[in-house]
Amino acid sequence: MKLDAKTSARVAILNKEMDDIHLANNLYWKQEQHQTGAAKAQYQFRNNQLEKILTEFSQLQRATFQMEDGTNTTHGASPP
Repeated sequence: MKLDAKTSARVAILNKEMDDIHLANNLYWKQEQHQTGAAKAQYQFRNNQLEKILTEFSQLQRATFQMEDGTNTTHGASPP
Protein backbone atom coordinates (compact mmCIF):
# COMPACT_ATOMS: atom_id res chain seq x y z
CA MET A 1 0.00 0.00 0.00
CA LYS A 2 1.57 3.28 -1.13
CA LEU A 3 0.44 6.36 0.77
CA ASP A 4 0.39 9.90 -0.52
CA ALA A 5 2.64 12.46 1.19
CA LYS A 6 -0.14 13.98 3.30
CA THR A 7 -1.31 10.60 4.59
CA SER A 8 2.26 9.45 5.24
CA ALA A 9 2.93 12.59 7.27
CA ARG A 10 -0.26 12.10 9.28
CA VAL A 11 0.64 8.46 9.97
CA ALA A 12 4.07 9.54 11.20
CA ILE A 13 2.49 12.10 13.56
CA LEU A 14 -0.01 9.55 14.88
CA ASN A 15 2.76 7.00 15.44
CA LYS A 16 4.77 9.57 17.40
CA GLU A 17 1.75 10.49 19.52
CA MET A 18 1.05 6.82 20.17
CA ASP A 19 4.67 6.19 21.19
CA ASP A 20 4.55 9.17 23.57
CA ILE A 21 1.34 7.88 25.16
CA HIS A 22 2.76 4.39 25.63
CA LEU A 23 5.90 5.83 27.22
CA ALA A 24 3.88 7.99 29.61
CA ASN A 25 1.60 5.07 30.50
CA ASN A 26 4.59 2.81 31.17
CA LEU A 27 6.06 5.44 33.49
CA TYR A 28 2.68 5.79 35.17
CA TRP A 29 2.62 2.10 36.08
CA LYS A 30 6.33 1.73 36.89
CA GLN A 31 6.39 4.73 39.22
CA GLU A 32 3.16 3.77 40.92
CA GLN A 33 1.78 7.20 40.19
CA HIS A 34 -1.63 5.64 39.75
CA GLN A 35 -2.23 6.26 43.44
CA THR A 36 -3.22 9.93 42.94
CA GLY A 37 -6.41 11.28 41.45
CA ALA A 38 -4.57 13.68 39.15
CA ALA A 39 -2.38 10.88 37.78
CA LYS A 40 -5.44 8.70 37.20
CA ALA A 41 -7.15 11.54 35.32
CA GLN A 42 -4.08 12.06 33.11
CA TYR A 43 -3.88 8.32 32.46
CA GLN A 44 -7.54 8.23 31.43
CA PHE A 45 -7.03 11.27 29.18
CA ARG A 46 -4.08 9.55 27.48
CA ASN A 47 -6.15 6.41 26.94
CA ASN A 48 -8.95 8.48 25.42
CA GLN A 49 -6.40 10.11 23.10
CA LEU A 50 -5.09 6.66 22.18
CA GLU A 51 -8.61 5.56 21.22
CA LYS A 52 -8.94 8.63 18.98
CA ILE A 53 -5.59 7.86 17.33
CA LEU A 54 -6.59 4.26 16.68
CA THR A 55 -9.90 5.41 15.21
CA GLU A 56 -8.08 7.81 12.90
CA PHE A 57 -5.66 5.04 11.85
CA SER A 58 -8.65 2.87 11.00
CA GLN A 59 -10.26 5.66 8.97
CA LEU A 60 -7.02 6.35 7.09
CA GLN A 61 -6.59 2.66 6.34
CA ARG A 62 -10.18 2.32 5.12
CA ALA A 63 -9.87 5.42 2.91
CA THR A 64 -6.58 4.18 1.47
CA PHE A 65 -7.98 0.76 0.64
CA GLN A 66 -11.07 2.30 -0.93
CA MET A 67 -8.90 4.58 -3.07
CA GLU A 68 -6.82 1.61 -4.20
CA ASP A 69 -9.81 -0.44 -5.28
CA GLY A 70 -11.54 2.54 -6.92
CA THR A 71 -14.34 2.89 -4.41
CA ASN A 72 -15.76 6.38 -4.01
CA THR A 73 -15.28 7.20 -0.31
CA THR A 74 -17.78 10.07 -0.36
CA HIS A 75 -20.80 8.07 -1.45
CA GLY A 76 -19.59 4.52 -0.93
CA ALA A 77 -20.14 3.66 -4.60
CA SER A 78 -17.76 2.66 -7.35
CA PRO A 79 -17.09 5.24 -10.06
CA PRO A 80 -18.92 4.74 -13.37
